[in-house]
Amino acid sequence: SNITSPPLPDNFESIAPEEDQTREESVIQINPISVLEHRLEYNFDNLPPDQRRKVKVEIRNELFQKEQLKQINLSKIVYYERARTTNQIIEKQRLENELIQLSKRQNKQESEQIRSELDQKREYNIQLRNQQRDGFERSVIQQIQREKAQRVRSNVQKEYKPLPKNFVKSIRLNNLEQRQKLQTKFVLDLLLDQKIKIDEQNQKIQELIEDQKKTWKAPRKVLTQGLKQQFLVEIEQKEDMQLKRMAQILRMKLLQDKKEIQNKQKEKIEIQKVQFLQKQEQKSQVNRKFEAKIQNEMIIEEVRAYNQEIRRQMNQKMLLEQLQK
Repeated sequence: SNITSPPLPDNFESIAPEEDQTREESVIQINPISVLEHRLEYNFDNLPPDQRRKVKVEIRNELFQKEQLKQINLSKIVYYERARTTNQIIEKQRLENELIQLSKRQNKQESEQIRSELDQKREYNIQLRNQQRDGFERSVIQQIQREKAQRVRSNVQKEYKPLPKNFVKSIRLNNLEQRQKLQTKFVLDLLLDQKIKIDEQNQKIQELIEDQKKTWKAPRKVLTQGLKQQFLVEIEQKEDMQLKRMAQILRMKLLQDKKEIQNKQKEKIEIQKVQFLQKQEQKSQVNRKFEAKIQNEMIIEEVRAYNQEIRRQMNQKMLLEQLQK
């Protein structure tokens, strides 16, 4: 109890790294050996044995505490080092991602062009593969088609006739079937309208008869029934006559339309033969020119895609070198 703690020696110092300021506040490294030596040198020989034991126990406790504090400080140092390295890695990754996004934005148009060119190249390769697979069958089919076309051409040239005078009229009247359908629909609509009018007249007659039944006497009821029968017979006769007339008109129109259709179908077949041969000749010429043009364009596009791919690879290499630096 009488022992007073001596002042700290000059050798006792708080050691902290200069790099991080947070460590200066939390990490304190202590040199326990200097403390021990100071304690032993400070009036240790003049003390009685009981107090010497107390001093030894205090020194041991202090050394144990200092060792624990040292281990805590070391664990803090490792933690801060790890946190700093992880932050550096994250920052580096962020910078790399930003550079990659910038390069993507700059090369977006070039990448879209390359994609389109690659898609065209793939389609072209697929077409070539299909042609190689089915080349023999296609060549045989084309040969047969050519022979047929030559036969048809020779027959048409033999049987060729000049166009008729009423060619323009025949073109205008190509849709006779549609006209016929519209006419039939128009006639049916008229018949339905007449039928509706007749039904309305019948309803009016029935209403009049019911009113007369209520007001008239028994002998006059027989007269009303007779009048009703007369009205009905007259209406049925009128309807039959109208239907017969409409049916005769429709038959005459149908016969005329059939004759016109047959004549126009013959003219169409002759015209289609001539047009078919002309189109085949034009297609053969166009296909040859188109195939030559496609081959030249594909060669140019392949060279362009190859050059663009090399440029893109060089840009990526330059970016990677800049990141590494």
